[in-house]
Amino acid sequence: MSKVEWKLIEENIAKRTLRKLDQDKRKVYEDQIAKIRDNPFIGQMKTGPLKGIRVLNFNYKGSIESIAYRLDTKNHIITLLYYGTHENFYKRLRRALGL
Repeated sequence: MSKVEWKLIEENIAKRTLRKLDQDKRKVYEDQIAKIRDNPFIGQMKTGPLKGIRVLNFNYKGSIESIAYRLDTKNHIITLLYYGTHENFYKRLRRALGL
């Protein structure tokens, strides 16, 4: 059985956030995005207003960082929604998504 190739789409807010990061931190985020692409179900599924969104948390220099994304399993598309530190992450994510 062949492995499914997932297509990545990055929302504008995610692109801007990633661009602003320093080179070391950007590399860590890119590595985590590669993990998501390899196994899109790795992130924790959210409920309530964020239903349908998955979040992957990871450590970076003692800080918890998060990546929010949505899956389209029918078309094999991963939409990267938002990146940031875990502090107030869900509040900023809801604001970015207009929820």
